[in-house]
Amino acid sequence: MDKLQMTPQDAQRALLEIVVRMAMTQPMFKKYTHLRYNSGHWQLINADDNGVYAEREINMGRRANDIAELADAPYNEPGASITRMTVRFNPPMLSIDVLDKSNNPLKAERIIDTEMEHRLQQELLSKLRSE
Repeated sequence: MDKLQMTPQDAQRALLEIVVRMAMTQPMFKKYTHLRYNSGHWQLINADDNGVYAEREINMGRRANDIAELADAPYNEPGASITRMTVRFNPPMLSIDVLDKSNNPLKAERIIDTEMEHRLQQELLSKLRSE
């Protein structure tokens, strides 16, 4: 398979957009609020600030794993044992949490795109109209 030619920041934006687009179009995603990636494993999650209500492991495929690994690359640092990436579907946000071996947070970053959902909705509507 060819090597991805993108920066980690481009991979983070691509991951956010791909997942939000899937949440808008794939029936399997409809009853969930987040998608979590952790060490090659993907989980659909229905959660809010009060708890996690449902989880489902899914296979996103090799290309999605490659993009996630590239997005994760800047956070592979000494002392870190886990990088957990979570995409919230609405409003679109990518959370990256770096944890140590005891699950204590070392670093957390958020990528929020408040315009993405509207832009993707417009693209999907335009595509439907043209078909």
